[in-house]
Amino acid sequence: MSEVRAFPTGARALVGRWRHVAPWDSDDYLAEYQVSFDGQKFAVTGHDLNDGEHFEITDISWDGATLRFRSLMPSTRREGLNEFTPQPDGSVESRFTFTVVERMERYET
Repeated sequence: MSEVRAFPTGARALVGRWRHVAPWDSDDYLAEYQVSFDGQKFAVTGHDLNDGEHFEITDISWDGATLRFRSLMPSTRREGLNEFTPQPDGSVESRFTFTVVERMERYET
């Protein structure tokens, strides 16, 4: 009989260091996040794995299923919304959404 590993559930399931596991072709995803929970609230830190630059983390919230927070990379001013949802196998599904703002010019045809 195989051993069944019990993973923490709820808020405690998010505590730890998290890195993306898939090989990415972009530096945008090479980050590590540290999540802690003191029984009442979460704290999150994060940094770029390439150069060690730390993200500014704000607006941390937990709805009982998903941890959400904003991250800002000071050097690029790129801000994104991060969502961490614990999975039954002990991993975390990470969703990172950011908005690109750019100037466009009329193209005359």
